[in-house]
Amino acid sequence: MLNKEFLNLSNLKSINEVFKRLNCLRRWTSITSDSRYNELAKQALNCNIAFMLASYVEEQKYATIKWQRFPKIALYRAFQKSYVNYDTKEHTLKEICAIGNIPESAFEIATMDIITEETNGDFSYFISEGIGTIEMDIYRAATKIATLVELQEHASSINGFDAYRHKFVEIQKSIEQFESIPCVLEFSNMDGKYFQLFSEISQLRNQNRWAVQPYLVNCSVLGHLFDTALFAYLIGLEQFNGDESIASKMFFIGIFHDIAERWTNDIPSPIKNKIKGFRDAIEKYENKVLAENLYGQVSPSIGTVSYTHLTLPTILRV
Repeated sequence: MLNKEFLNLSNLKSINEVFKRLNCLRRWTSITSDSRYNELAKQALNCNIAFMLASYVEEQKYATIKWQRFPKIALYRAFQKSYVNYDTKEHTLKEICAIGNIPESAFEIATMDIITEETNGDFSYFISEGIGTIEMDIYRAATKIATLVELQEHASSINGFDAYRHKFVEIQKSIEQFESIPCVLEFSNMDGKYFQLFSEISQLRNQNRWAVQPYLVNCSVLGHLFDTALFAYLIGLEQFNGDESIASKMFFIGIFHDIAERWTNDIPSPIKNKIKGFRDAIEKYENKVLAENLYGQVSPSIGTVSYTHLTLPTILRV
């Protein structure tokens, strides 16, 4: 259990710095300079897919899921992406390590060292719990599926069929590492209903958060899901005396809380509150579009697994 003293202002500032770096760190830079494709948005999509995949894993009794590990994994990966791996291709790092006879574990050590430098040793130890676990494998599988979603979105921007095919094969091979995990292959089927759902969620990167307000930093609704989820997790730890079960539920509530905006767009709170009954009507409408576009596309088991004791609609409408 995390000591509340770890959640000091200095550590929170360090975590917020990670969010800023992820929001600035662009992906697919060999193809595009489109700022919508940044690591903050990607980490959110990773978490959405990881939750659904873990739900199926538990349903199929493939493994007992320790759900409280996922927020820690998300934090660990966020630090790793923003300070260690950046936008460097995975195969490039492996080839460099092979030339220098550097073990791949060096990246884990470097990540923990940096987390310790930016926060403290206890916090670094706390969020590294997921290394080498089934939950980390599920999260890594989700990252590959999310990358495939982004590849499909970039298909028209890639020069030549051979270039696209090369990248497609590369991602497919990375997914094959996790094919023993239930539903990984089904989730990565580009013609399947799950992949189409992930593609819909990915479109939240096209919507700006706080769109009518002046801002210095662009943040998409998709990226907003990730920082909301982790701040909710940290608030949960602080408010509920380090109870990881409650905090982890708050993390998943955060990662799904604006999914309905894919089909409704954002309706700001001032107007929701201005018109009598409008907020209640919006909630009913959001449930309607989620029922049409999401709930009917996934197994009823998602969200009703032993971890949450909540239905997915409950999670999403909070």
